[in-house]
Amino acid sequence: MEIRELLSRWPGLSEGQVSRLQAYYEAVLVENDLQNLTRITSPVDFYEEHLGDVRILAEGLYFRGGVLDLGSGGGLPGLPLAIVRPDLQIVLSDSEKKKADFLQRAIDALEIDNATAVGERGEVILRKNPEIHTIISRAVGPISRIYAWIENCSTWNTLVLLKGPSWNAEWDSFESKKARKALRVIETIDYEVGNVIKKQRKLIVLQRSSLINQM
Repeated sequence: MEIRELLSRWPGLSEGQVSRLQAYYEAVLVENDLQNLTRITSPVDFYEEHLGDVRILAEGLYFRGGVLDLGSGGGLPGLPLAIVRPDLQIVLSDSEKKKADFLQRAIDALEIDNATAVGERGEVILRKNPEIHTIISRAVGPISRIYAWIENCSTWNTLVLLKGPSWNAEWDSFESKKARKALRVIETIDYEVGNVIKKQRKLIVLQRSSLINQM
């Protein structure tokens, strides 16, 4: 099955969005021969797994201000999210400049005017861009490591994570540390991705406790 046929199953997409998502997928395949972006390359697997995460994320009402895709890698989930959510301003970050360069080329080629790619660490980008209030992260590392990177950056207030079944143990580990009171889980969404074999995923929305106390 071709990627375009699969994309036609995504409710509410315009023809332009379908074309951009198809072109992005094709660009990933070409670049994957030059640098390792993903092992998930078949149209069905790419749609069901990679874009399955994006479909859940795109439904969110928790975005406030600018958005940072922390450790975007091959552009997931931030680049497809920028295509389907043109109301968001998204910065794709990856500390590997080669990957960030690919992302910016893709953004330019697809004429996505609400996204940009930066080859710097997320905490550096946050300090330079105070308009970023929401951070999204997928397959970057445990919450303890992510929070250690961004805890001293003052402007963000919401952290959205895409996680697997190990999330509960990961969160328990975070809560055992001194930073345990810094974040609160305000929403958890359980969902499945995958084609033949379904994989359990969780979308977790966290906010800084100081922000919640002010609300």
